[in-house]
Amino acid sequence: MVQKKRKRRLLRKAIKFPKSRRGKLDLAYDLFRQSATQEGKPIWEKAFSDAYESIARNLSGNLTRDEKKKIGRSGVFRDKVVNDRFRGVRPMVYHSLTLDEILDVHPNLNVGFEGTISDRLLLLIKKVREDPTLSPRAKLDYSNLLKLRAEVDPEFQKGLSRTPKKLQDKTGKNTQDRFNYLTRLLEKGALEPSKNHRTKVLRVSHDYNRNTGGLQKHLQELNTALNKENGIEVHQAVPFYQTDLTSLLSKGKMKKKRGKYYDAISGVEIHPIIIKTRNKDKIMRLNSDHVKRQYAGQIEEIMDAVDPDIVHIHNGYYRPHRDVARMAKDRDKKVVHTWHGGNIKIDRLRKIHDETADIADYNFVISNAGKKAFTYQQDRENAQIAFGVDLDTFDPRKVNNRNVNAIKTRLGIKEDDFVFFFPGRYDQQKNQTNLVRAFSRVSNEDPKAKLLLMGQSHDRGYMDELNKLVDQYGLRGKVIIEGATETSTQMRDHYAAVDAVIYPSTNEGRGRSLIEALSMGKPVMASGDAGLRDSIETSSGDVGVLFNPRSLEEISDSMSKVKGDPVLRTEFSRRGRQYALDELSMGSYADTYATAYRSLSSK
Repeated sequence: MVQKKRKRRLLRKAIKFPKSRRGKLDLAYDLFRQSATQEGKPIWEKAFSDAYESIARNLSGNLTRDEKKKIGRSGVFRDKVVNDRFRGVRPMVYHSLTLDEILDVHPNLNVGFEGTISDRLLLLIKKVREDPTLSPRAKLDYSNLLKLRAEVDPEFQKGLSRTPKKLQDKTGKNTQDRFNYLTRLLEKGALEPSKNHRTKVLRVSHDYNRNTGGLQKHLQELNTALNKENGIEVHQAVPFYQTDLTSLLSKGKMKKKRGKYYDAISGVEIHPIIIKTRNKDKIMRLNSDHVKRQYAGQIEEIMDAVDPDIVHIHNGYYRPHRDVARMAKDRDKKVVHTWHGGNIKIDRLRKIHDETADIADYNFVISNAGKKAFTYQQDRENAQIAFGVDLDTFDPRKVNNRNVNAIKTRLGIKEDDFVFFFPGRYDQQKNQTNLVRAFSRVSNEDPKAKLLLMGQSHDRGYMDELNKLVDQYGLRGKVIIEGATETSTQMRDHYAAVDAVIYPSTNEGRGRSLIEALSMGKPVMASGDAGLRDSIETSSGDVGVLFNPRSLEEISDSMSKVKGDPVLRTEFSRRGRQYALDELSMGSYADTYATAYRSLSSK
């Protein structure tokens, strides 16, 4: 009877939270402990678990989508989370390294440690605290499970009672002292910033909404998603020619209010770095001394004005980007770096990239191919893969058939034509010339086959070469060369107008258009030499065909294979769309960065 009264009193206390964070943390642990020890009492377990959920959410926010996905609806991971003694615990801890693995001497954590179980445990706490992939909420759950084990598990207590003499002499603290200190730090890192504090992120990229390429759309979508996150304030620094800035304002892509510029789609504040052009260059060459000198003074003023907590560099092989990372570190700011490409084959650019990566607190890539850009093996292993696309627009159910029919009529596509589509910038790296050569073989086999190319063009010489190839192979009217579309909606309708999508790039980070095509349920073929491979070879099976982009025979064979097998096309269509929706959504991707930002800002 007395015990029931204590339980009810604790639950009543959970209805009105303590005012101090320390009081909330202590209450959260009491509720966690009660929910973990109500074995065979489902009503009490649920009552304490729900109460814990409420106060934990108040302290640390929600779990990320990926963490919720790992737990599963049925709690099937319960036995992986706790040991036999606590099988009745509601599964509330989601780190991939469980305590039992640590106590069994996990090889990844035992490097450089001669001592006891407690030493490995302390290293675990450090790793969990610094892990950018874990949400603050997951860290709070982990902290409470650690304290629970220390309180009730005799073996655990035995480990905490032992201190290697070498470490005792070095630090003057015993294992229990160090455990208490580190769990407090873990709790601190788990706390959400107060509602009055917003983590400021200054994003630095070489382009944003000036062009319509994959990176530009990608950053705009990421900023839109992060702008909805409580506690995160994103600013975007990007170099412009004055003519480009004026054009974006006139087109309504940017807005100017009280002397400040804002992106019309994401709403983030844009800080222009105005570059005075020489020789009317269409492409801004950031590594030139001319641009670097103009860039330096303006980015320093932007840093002063924004005073960011975190500076996020995109593509660190530009000298100005490396210098911004150095400037941020000199000001005691945290630095995140994302590399959006594949391998870097030019030594001087690789050197700049390595220097930026070395400065950064966290490095991200968008595919396994991107890890090849890092010279040092340790950097490759530490770089985290993260990528996502806003796929809401690219839904076959949203297609406007009237627009699709208009596209087909304009391009001369007939009902019985089979159309291959490659949307990508006209460039040697994108490999349209080899694609046209390979397509000529397919066209000889089937006169109804057509190839649609679409993208931006900055290289007149390459366009001349491409057009000469079309005429040389007699493909005029069968190879359709188009400029870039302005909107995602237009892009969606073009996907709907074709039968299959092919991506022949020789070096690519991930291939945004390929993922859009997967989401639209289009069968795809892609180069196996680039980061595109990550979007084709999945854990549930291939969702398309890979080929060697330098082999005309392999390219043409892949096209013939997909065109000639309707059953295969249907299967690729089903698998591809499901994979894109499950693994490559912008929501999960934005969560990854939001978690990294919060983790850094709490240190």
